[in-house]
Amino acid sequence: MAGEPKSLDRPVLRHYYSLVRYEEEQFAMPCAVAVIRDLMFATRVNGAGKDLGVPVQIVSTSEGVAEKLDAGPVGVVLVDMNLPPDDVRGAIEVAARHASRPKVVAFYSHVDTALRDAALGAGATEAMPRSRFVVELPRLLRACAPAESDSNAARS
Repeated sequence: MAGEPKSLDRPVLRHYYSLVRYEEEQFAMPCAVAVIRDLMFATRVNGAGKDLGVPVQIVSTSEGVAEKLDAGPVGVVLVDMNLPPDDVRGAIEVAARHASRPKVVAFYSHVDTALRDAALGAGATEAMPRSRFVVELPRLLRACAPAESDSNAARS
């Protein structure tokens, strides 16, 4: 047929398949799962992960947490306590009881001991105000980062 392209350009195909391989490699390494519905804050968390080379997968339900935990290695699950209480408790419990035993970090808007206690009671490893979470986020994500520092130390 005269007006149709004969085939896809080979460099385009190579680029597409390299992106697919890159995504597969990225999600094969330990990553972080964040249970966040606030799109602005999710973008901030995702950006911090990109800066550190750590894939952050954003989900909004406990079912999403279970799916990601079952799919591959997860180093940390970050849970926004501003979600409805049943969603928060479900996400924390799913992560805390999963066989892979990821670190579970819950964060909340203000110093609210009731929220902190609820998160810890549901099985969170840590619970902290959002302001502290923002400061601690790089440390939390570095626990999932590829061990480049180990390979650099071995070369020295």
